[in-house]
Amino acid sequence: MHGFNFCIGTAMEGLEDPANEICPIVAHFARRNKLFHTHFRNIRGGLHGFREVWPDEGDVDMLELTAALYDNGYRYMLDPDHAPDHPDDPDVSPKGEVAESNPYHNGSGRVRQSYAFEFGYVIALIQAVKRQRGVPWAAVRTPEPRL
Repeated sequence: MHGFNFCIGTAMEGLEDPANEICPIVAHFARRNKLFHTHFRNIRGGLHGFREVWPDEGDVDMLELTAALYDNGYRYMLDPDHAPDHPDDPDVSPKGEVAESNPYHNGSGRVRQSYAFEFGYVIALIQAVKRQRGVPWAAVRTPEPRL
C-alpha cells in the first residue's frame, strides 16, 4: 500500500483559503488510507503570505481538522510541528550547549514549551473528537497522540 507523510501546514501554505480548503483535502487522502503520518500545525494566511502560529491562533479550526481525519479513518500520529519559540524558553539545549551552536535554537522548538503545549493540545483535540463520537472516556485516555 502506498501513502505518505503529510505536512498539513505545508499544504495550507499553498492554499488561497486554508480555513475552507484543507479539511476536504485531508478527508480525501484519509478516506483512501493514503496518510500514514501527519505533521500537525496551524498558520495564518495562505498562498503568497503566511505565518506559523500556535495551533489555537491560526485560521484553521483544528478541532474540525482533527474530526476530518478521524471521521475518514485516519488512526495514526498527529505530530506537533513548527511552533513559535516562547520568550521564556532557555537559551541552552538540554545538554547545556549554547543555543546558537545547537539544533535546539529557534526552528521547531521541539524541546521547549511550544512542543509541550502543542503535544497537550493535540491530545485534547483527539480526546474531544472521540468523546463527541461517543467513545467512552476509559477508551479515550491515552498518552499517545494518535487517532
